[in-house]
Amino acid sequence: MEPAKTHPESIIDETSTHYSVRNEATSSISYIRKDLCQSRLVEEWKSKQLAKRRLSQLAELPTEKDDGSMDISGDAKRLRSDVENEAELKESVFEKLFGFPVKTPNILLPTNKESVHDILVPMTSLQKKMMHRLVQYFAFCIDYFCTGPSDDRVLERILPFLKYAHDIAHHPVLYEQDRLQSTSESRELSRQFESSYKFEFLQVLLNNLEIYGKRLLIVVYNETVVQLLVTYLQQNAIEAEIWKPETANSTPSLTQAPTVYICTPSDLEKHSMPNVDGIILFDMISFYTANLSWNTRNIPVVRLIQENSIEHVLKFFDNVADPTHFINCVGITASLNSSPEEMSAAHTEQASNVNFYKQSTARSISDAEKVTEDAYKLATYFRNPKITTWPLDSIPDLRALTIATASSNVAMETPINSSSTLEERLRSGGGTITNDYPSVMRISSTEEQRESAGDNVEFDALSTDFENNLTVSYLQKRLQMIQSELREVTLVKNDKQAELESMEQQLSKQIDLMQEYREQMRLLKIENAELKKKEETTRQKNTELSDKNVELEKNVSTLDQQLQIGFRWLQDVPLSDAQQELKQAREHNVKLEHLLKTQREDLNFITEQYQTASTSASEERQEINTLQRECDKLRQQNTEGFKLIQDYRDTQIESLLKRINELEIVNAMLRQQQKHYTKPTATQELQDTSMNDTSTDNDEEMKDAEAAAALLMKH
Repeated sequence: MEPAKTHPESIIDETSTHYSVRNEATSSISYIRKDLCQSRLVEEWKSKQLAKRRLSQLAELPTEKDDGSMDISGDAKRLRSDVENEAELKESVFEKLFGFPVKTPNILLPTNKESVHDILVPMTSLQKKMMHRLVQYFAFCIDYFCTGPSDDRVLERILPFLKYAHDIAHHPVLYEQDRLQSTSESRELSRQFESSYKFEFLQVLLNNLEIYGKRLLIVVYNETVVQLLVTYLQQNAIEAEIWKPETANSTPSLTQAPTVYICTPSDLEKHSMPNVDGIILFDMISFYTANLSWNTRNIPVVRLIQENSIEHVLKFFDNVADPTHFINCVGITASLNSSPEEMSAAHTEQASNVNFYKQSTARSISDAEKVTEDAYKLATYFRNPKITTWPLDSIPDLRALTIATASSNVAMETPINSSSTLEERLRSGGGTITNDYPSVMRISSTEEQRESAGDNVEFDALSTDFENNLTVSYLQKRLQMIQSELREVTLVKNDKQAELESMEQQLSKQIDLMQEYREQMRLLKIENAELKKKEETTRQKNTELSDKNVELEKNVSTLDQQLQIGFRWLQDVPLSDAQQELKQAREHNVKLEHLLKTQREDLNFITEQYQTASTSASEERQEINTLQRECDKLRQQNTEGFKLIQDYRDTQIESLLKRINELEIVNAMLRQQQKHYTKPTATQELQDTSMNDTSTDNDEEMKDAEAAAALLMKH
């Protein structure tokens, strides 16, 4: 056969309504409606699709040369060149996803490839929740991509889904980049340690190997996870050390070596490896990038795979050059992480297969118990060299979840495989890999049925209807998510409002208590002033009494002098009169002494009362200052709480209004597509009626969303 004639333009992909046309001269890509595209380009595109199928058939039946080597026929070589561009596209996609080219993968496995064993580690509840939310956000792109042919734009939108799925499977901390700055907090570290069962698996494994002197090498792709794992093991009393090539020459003796070495794939170099008894590949990327060619002793190599994650799927669909495998990776990952309600709503073979797979792999024990049990079994395998059989169960082949291409013109509504047949495919690793992978909301026909359709106009109408239905379903899902988020925001707002009311009540109680203390302080001040007045009066009385006492003492002294000096004169005075005066003077002196004693006691009592009042006033003043500081702190917290609530509410209102604008744009696009049909037929009139109903529904949904936004703004 002569090679196909090349043209400056060629079709490289198609959607339900448009072709993607690439200009070979300028390497630019344009999108042309199918009814406006040149027939020559359409014929070349259809022949290329046919060439792909012929190539797959010829690849299964290779010829044999005289020397015993396999040869490919000339037709197969020509057909292979036709699909070269698409293979390069898929390779570039995975190069962006994994960070290394897939044409020359850096996979250097040990000599004995059977020594690489896989262990399924369950996902934590946080990882399951994150994956389910991720599938919800990318539901429309996943469904559109897995339903039929997709252009580069949809393929590029699938890339973030695969990247985020890889981050969640590796460790949730990689998905939450904004939390990496606070990893020093003990509470944040504890939450990150509990986010992956791989950490718990390694802890149990190393605790059981440490007492036997066994040492392991753990290869982790990401530096952040390396630091997190080292911190986790050291906090659990496990000797862990980061292995670097520059420190290989200063390796301590075996008696001083740590229990485990942790490194990245880039640190693995030949002739600079530690002496270990086993190797653990922490993630899928480490398996693809680690250089293990130095493992001449065939040390056991174990690869940890996160169950039902993108790592689990890539184990069976690692042929990235095959676009079928790429579609299966996306579809199966989304199906495994969908809720039972979402899967039960899809009456397809894929949904039935996934439901049966989940039921058949359900465990009677918890995920934590499963992790501990597998770690004990692996520790026994490492420390006992006599054990030659792998102690853990084999991993079910996820390729059994794919389905063969249907031969009917509509999607299958009921599963065609029985449970026993699917169970055999899961155990044997069988399953047909096809180019058409239906997701949860799929209602479409295969490429061969599209080519065999006689009425292109009717097919375009059905395709447009299907695309509109997908868009409406996607908008309905997004509206449900927005409503769910609105309910969550309302609950958070109510909680904050209740907390604010409680704080206001506490503040009111503190204010009342402060008023009571102020009143007590005022009364104490009045009482203190009265005591000061009494003290002043008593002091004056004491001064007067002291003066009188001095005068009396002077009189007594004078009398004594007179008695000594004027004895003779006193003899002339009648004795009875003198005795009477002396007696009266002594009685008067006793009375004065008694009065002085009483006044001194009163003075001491008043002094003690004054000291007690001063101490009480000082304590009350300190307590009032403490209450004043607490009130200021509560006012500041109240102000910050109001500000946080206002910012959070404004952010949610802005997000909701933005979503309403997006819904209005989509609704306008749907109405504009309705005007493309200039000469409606009977089928197209029905289609227009359906699209009008869809637009009406979208208008009602937008009104509901606007009402919700107005209500939120009112609150």
